[in-house]
Amino acid sequence: MHYSNYKCSENDTSITDCSREASGGFSHEGDVIVECSDIDKKNQDDIKPQDGTVRLVGPSGSPSTSKTGRVEIYKNGRWGGICNQGWTTLAAQIACKTMSYKDGSAIGEPGTFKACEVNGESFCVQSDKDFVVTNVSCKPDEKSLKNCGSSNKISCSAEMTAMAVCEGDGDNSGNSQKEEGAGDPKKPLLGQLPLANPYFMSCNTLIDEFLFQGDPGSIYIGKCPSGCKDDDSVIHGNGIYDETSNICKAGIHAGIIDNRGGFVTVKVGFAHKAFNEAVCRNVGSVKKGWSKKSFTLSKTLDWHKKLSVENYAPPYVGLIAPYQKALKPPNKALSPTAFF
Repeated sequence: MHYSNYKCSENDTSITDCSREASGGFSHEGDVIVECSDIDKKNQDDIKPQDGTVRLVGPSGSPSTSKTGRVEIYKNGRWGGICNQGWTTLAAQIACKTMSYKDGSAIGEPGTFKACEVNGESFCVQSDKDFVVTNVSCKPDEKSLKNCGSSNKISCSAEMTAMAVCEGDGDNSGNSQKEEGAGDPKKPLLGQLPLANPYFMSCNTLIDEFLFQGDPGSIYIGKCPSGCKDDDSVIHGNGIYDETSNICKAGIHAGIIDNRGGFVTVKVGFAHKAFNEAVCRNVGSVKKGWSKKSFTLSKTLDWHKKLSVENYAPPYVGLIAPYQKALKPPNKALSPTAFF
């Protein structure tokens, strides 16, 4: 890594115009990844979240790596927390269902302090100015948290952050909640950049195989078969996995799929100096040192799968078994950012 502590202004036209400091002694664990598009600033409404979009946030402020987190809602042009005054399990259930989870529950009683501190980690908002609503009141038949009543007259401390534990499979980032007609999530943002065909993997597929030979940041969609939880292979890491870890078993460990298999989104990562061990969903991983390559996994949403499966023919490649269903070829090239 060459530089750190970048500071840019609106007048800068190139990354080289920004002030920065020469760095040394940092590993690639601190690398920055950005997503670019050719959308002009005046059209930002096409890619901004809609008011009422819900996400589940972890201690770092990014989408939670588990199904536990503070509930944030996008309102009046910004993400913000919800004060737990009036926050009930019904509200938490509807919040989780808004993110496509099966069910959910609240942590702590309404109006209690420090319910946002879980297992020694703080999920609380940074200050009381980070709240956007309070006194959320839902009816059992509400389909989305944005339909519930609430108040913007907030008198809460940061320790009163509303929390939820969600159950099942869902999208905690909020990216899948965009309504039809509000921008086009299928629109290629970077022109004709092709996305590789979806890979139909075995339980032994590794990120080190030639099908995944893109640079760090490259994205692939794959489908795992059933039964990979019972595979006797060893995986290394927790959330970030090394190149010798079987992708599908790591997907079960990360909570992206279960033992029935399914689609996963794979992102190639940089080398890492250490991989942690953890037992998650009855799958254990082992601690390991440096590896020249890594990968992370995320959910492949239904409209991602529809685009890839209906528009792309499967690859008939030796290392990965071909999928037998005949699929029509793509009508046009699609950008990776059209999927994420």
